[in-house]
Amino acid sequence: ERAAEINDYFKQKVGVVAAAMEGLTEEEKPTVLVIQYNEKDGEVAFKVPPASYIQTELVIDGGGIPVWTDGSGEETDWIVANFEQIAAWNPAIILVIDYNGNPQETAEKLTQSDTWKELDAAKNQKIYGFGKDYQGWDLPDPRWILGYTWVASKIQPERMADVNMTDMVKDFYKVMYRLTDEQIETGVMPKVVAP
Repeated sequence: ERAAEINDYFKQKVGVVAAAMEGLTEEEKPTVLVIQYNEKDGEVAFKVPPASYIQTELVIDGGGIPVWTDGSGEETDWIVANFEQIAAWNPAIILVIDYNGNPQETAEKLTQSDTWKELDAAKNQKIYGFGKDYQGWDLPDPRWILGYTWVASKIQPERMADVNMTDMVKDFYKVMYRLTDEQIETGVMPKVVAP
């Protein structure tokens, strides 16, 4: 019974995004880049997910065109991408994953960077830190549905205008983990980073 309830919850949330994307033409889909930001000992590295990873599906289902998937599709781990490659892709939207830090702050740092300011996404203020709470919403755990909805709201904001991510996060934790309103407000919401 509980499994059926959870399954129905996920189907309903996927259905919201699918309904919002109905009739979307190729011309209406912006180019999107998902990058993982990693800083260690002052060195910054960027990686993109393989075409088969969930991050790619989030972008496709969310109404975007993933710019990094033009390879063989046989990769099995994140692939290093230098800035020259990112500049060549020059996507309309960049979603920044930062597993070790605050993705919103990282996205802001990139937007302000002299190196990145000429990118279309930076010029148009469309570099976003990927949503997360205790974990990133791009991971293949139950939070993927938050990432699924959040990505669609960033790529196609007009089509997703009826979705309120704060309400969805609260609803998710009530349904999935049966937390009380107070537990959600004090334990979960302070951890949420979803610009």
